[in-house]
Amino acid sequence: MNPIDDDRDEQQVEAFLSAAARDAAPPDRAFLERLRQQSTDVFAATANSLPLRQRGRLMTARSLRLLAAAAAVLFVIGPSLGWWLFVRDANPALARVLDNTVRAGSLHCQLARGGETFEVWTEATGRLRRDNPDGTYQIAANGQLWRIDEKANRAVSGQSPYHRDKAETPLDLFALLELPAEPDRARLADTRAVAQAERDGVECLVYHLEVPAEEGPIEIEALVNRRTKLLHSLQAKKPGEDEAKPLARLDVLAYNQVIPEEKFVVRDTLTEDGRVGKVADVQGVVSVKPVMHTRWTPVPTHLLLKPGDWLRTDRRGANAADVRLVKRTRLILGPGTLIEIVKPDQVRLLEGELEIRVPDGAKVELLGPEKQSIAVKGKKHYRMDRETLVAVREEPRWLKAFKGKTSDESIGSLIARVDGR
Repeated sequence: MNPIDDDRDEQQVEAFLSAAARDAAPPDRAFLERLRQQSTDVFAATANSLPLRQRGRLMTARSLRLLAAAAAVLFVIGPSLGWWLFVRDANPALARVLDNTVRAGSLHCQLARGGETFEVWTEATGRLRRDNPDGTYQIAANGQLWRIDEKANRAVSGQSPYHRDKAETPLDLFALLELPAEPDRARLADTRAVAQAERDGVECLVYHLEVPAEEGPIEIEALVNRRTKLLHSLQAKKPGEDEAKPLARLDVLAYNQVIPEEKFVVRDTLTEDGRVGKVADVQGVVSVKPVMHTRWTPVPTHLLLKPGDWLRTDRRGANAADVRLVKRTRLILGPGTLIEIVKPDQVRLLEGELEIRVPDGAKVELLGPEKQSIAVKGKKHYRMDRETLVAVREEPRWLKAFKGKTSDESIGSLIARVDGR
């Protein structure tokens, strides 16, 4: 580590200004004196030719115009001037560093905690995404957080732990570390760099602070890019007798990259309880086999369906099922049909035939053997013929009969509990 050099940048600026002064041409003092005299004469003549009241109004108007011009200049150069002053500060407070870091257009970070690695993307608008090692992810926006498991078709919402309410910079980088205790704002405002070091080829300012916690203090080290004064890494450790135990580490991989919009989209087919649809009506013998199960169970009306469920209609007799998937997609299964409901917008046809009715603006992917795939829009009929998906032009008889029946025809119902549903 090296001591902080407060003079090197100042010497460079002084040399630059000195060079600018030497290169400038000397002013024409006689011309300036003539211009000053002419301006004075014109102002005096104008002022004396007006009554006292009008002169006062004229001075007031000129003063207001001057103030408005000054305000406009400050509005234009204010943010740039503030940023220039911040970068020129050889040793800014850690609170200012963190505030300017989260104000960047975007951040791409890597978070290490508990032996696992997470990818994190944030935007200055406050949006955040965190990808977990197990394939699940989190999306936060406007103080709301969604914990998403696409395999289970589940999106559980709640309040975001990564954002502060009514704050100028709502994103809290320390919250990403999920520490048992965090430094308060006053402590961050008083913390300055104590040394310099080179990390990953970057000259950094080194900040140290200690945060009290119930199970003992937490040591925090922040590395800040010496040139940009933006965060390079943030690490938390727990002191030990032999060596400190790492708790969490946040490394900033990139600033101001364009993040694809789909990173922050919560799909409208996700549900809080993981359902992908339900069985709206059944005729004859219809069975379901949940994912990771081996037993087929009779299907009652209004059974909730989950990702990976297999649905089967019996081959003998007038057997059919009316299935409604999330976002209003409708499936009608004919006799001897076997399907797997992969996702709300993805269905695999293994045997038999079905009708698919997709709402406007949406589509469903119909899968078949050997990676066959059809993007279905509108109303279509398909059947499995010799391991191939085939479109059916005319409406089958069984389908007309099923659509013609009413629920009043039934004389009873079979109620079953399937996998807790």
